[in-house]
Amino acid sequence: RVVDLTAVTDGIGKEDLQGLDIRSGEFVLLKTRNSAGDRSSPHFIYLKEDGARYLASLGLPGVGIDALGIERDQPGHPTHLILMNSGALIVEGLALHDVSPGRYLMIALPLKIRDADGAPARVVLIEGDLASLMG
Repeated sequence: RVVDLTAVTDGIGKEDLQGLDIRSGEFVLLKTRNSAGDRSSPHFIYLKEDGARYLASLGLPGVGIDALGIERDQPGHPTHLILMNSGALIVEGLALHDVSPGRYLMIALPLKIRDADGAPARVVLIEGDLASLMG
């Protein structure tokens, strides 16, 4: 599910996420103003620690963002650790500029790299969810 957080100007916190009706089991993609600009800027929009705790508490299988990192330079990398310890996958560097908020079938095809903790992936969104696509 793509959620619109383009109004956020710094970090995405719990208060930014609570009104979005995010449900357990959703793989959430955070669309921010990063998609409209330079995604490699050092001042990119990121997920704050309290936002990561909130999303982890919902039992999400994963979280994606349209920045090259889900967090900036927090000491100890709490956002990554909170999400990974909850079992959530993290997808970074998404191109969401032309994607409307809503539900999609997401297909992510990462490269298989031995002994790596991450990999480049081709990610495709198909409008609708699996139930609606199966008819």
